[in-house]
Amino acid sequence: MTHRSVRTILIWALLATVTAPLGCATREINDIVFERKGVNVFLRQFTKGLTPIGRGFQHPAAISARRLQHILGAVDIRGRETELVGVRAAFDPSQLPTIAEGLAAALSKASPNQEVAVQAIRKQMQKVIFNRKYITSFVAYVQDDLLYLHISRVDWKIPSLETQTKLPMPRVDEHPMKFKVEPSEGMYQEGMYAISVEWKNPIFQRTQRRLDPDDKRRERVILMEDPERPETRKQLLPAELLPRLTAAQLREIANLEEARTTGDLTEGHYRRRLAEILDTAREEDSR
Repeated sequence: MTHRSVRTILIWALLATVTAPLGCATREINDIVFERKGVNVFLRQFTKGLTPIGRGFQHPAAISARRLQHILGAVDIRGRETELVGVRAAFDPSQLPTIAEGLAAALSKASPNQEVAVQAIRKQMQKVIFNRKYITSFVAYVQDDLLYLHISRVDWKIPSLETQTKLPMPRVDEHPMKFKVEPSEGMYQEGMYAISVEWKNPIFQRTQRRLDPDDKRRERVILMEDPERPETRKQLLPAELLPRLTAAQLREIANLEEARTTGDLTEGHYRRRLAEILDTAREEDSR
């Protein structure tokens, strides 16, 4: 073997070593699409090498900023830390219009492979100057006609500027704080930190909550509360409908239960499909 042949083999081996990880590694790409009044909104996608990974989202999605403001304003959290103890609003009311505007803009531009990541930075005055910052962040996407919200941080204290290097990005599988998202009417629990929302529900044409001006923790007074909030996965079938369900409907409900148990179906999708079956049974019974 000649010296040139050996050199050629070594070059190709080196190229293979360098390029192989690029072909199989998963990369995260965040493109900022909205930046205003402390609110940063990104479109995020994952690629395998240079190929986008399919996510199957229903994007682009046209949801008005006003409707999103009503949705976000109805989300509470139940904190389990000293700074988040008790039930309180997930989002600062003063930032809601800007967050909703940015989220609406991002959802309208997103591709089926892109999710939306939102950072909302709030400043707090101490000793006559704004020297303390907090961040609330979440991931959003539309799938199966439901808007999913994965909340990562709520009023998380940002380190001082001397130590701060980069604001943390929200991720669906990263939860540095201890709290539980509390859904209200038209929403479903999707684990501790996430909910799915029937965003087309007419209830979100108007606000559901009123800010209590006397509460410095920004808790909400519930105006239109559902007496049985969907906090658990358990949902019983109405006893009066059981004898009227057809064999096909009972079989479909059993399949839904199995899919929910195995995790192949989200809680929101399960509840929505179950409601459709029960509504059909009621219509057939009234004929």
